Amino acid sequence: MKSNNKTTITLFFLLFAGVVYADEVDAANEADTDNDADIEIMKTVLPKNVITIDGGQMAFFLLLTGLIYTHDSPFYAFGTAAQYERQITEKASAAVRFEYSIIDSSDTYSKWRMQTFSAEGHGRFYPMQNNFFLDGTLGYAAVLCDFSTPENEIKPIAHYFKLGGKLGWRIDFKKPSGFVLEPALGLNIAIGTKIKTGDEKDFPILGGLLNMIHDYLAQWVLAGGIRFSLGLGYRF
Repeated sequence: MKSNNKTTITLFFLLFAGVVYADEVDAANEADTDNDADIEIMKTVLPKNVITIDGGQMAFFLLLTGLIYTHDSPFYAFGTAAQYERQITEKASAAVRFEYSIIDSSDTYSKWRMQTFSAEGHGRFYPMQNNFFLDGTLGYAAVLCDFSTPENEIKPIAHYFKLGGKLGWRIDFKKPSGFVLEPALGLNIAIGTKIKTGDEKDFPILGGLLNMIHDYLAQWVLAGGIRFSLGLGYRF
């Protein structure tokens, strides 16, 4: 009788263990299925928006200020840029970028200031999906100058069409969204009007040379030229 009771109890525990094990396997399979579904959602539903501020441009103008500034000849430069990018497909996006920069060496007796307002449209292609990118640029820039003296007000304005491109890399710290770092190197060509100060009328050689310097600064420093950018921003 005791032997039969032991056998019955043993069979009961074996049956109970089998049921518990089966439930645990089903739960594990369901968890794996849920994880796979989450992974697929993460793959298909990617963040489509990126907002960045260009730290590379800020650093360039701060370095320029440090190299040129002296107490006898005051000089400062500043530049910043903000960009919004919208992901269209996994490998393509469109962006708009706005820039502002200024260089100023005015003193008590006369002014010397050049400042730029710029708007750009960008098309990006990501051959490796969300990492390395090729960027094409079309834009417009206005360079506002002030070379006034106590005797004359001289405020020429130059307008430029911008065409360029760059290569860069998007570093995403918290995939598939979060903070991003985008180092890039490129070239912008600015095509447009010339800056005239009026000095060329009284001093053809010296005035013409000054105009050439102003044009060079506008076209290859403020509105265009070689560009190293370091985008710091957030992807969501």
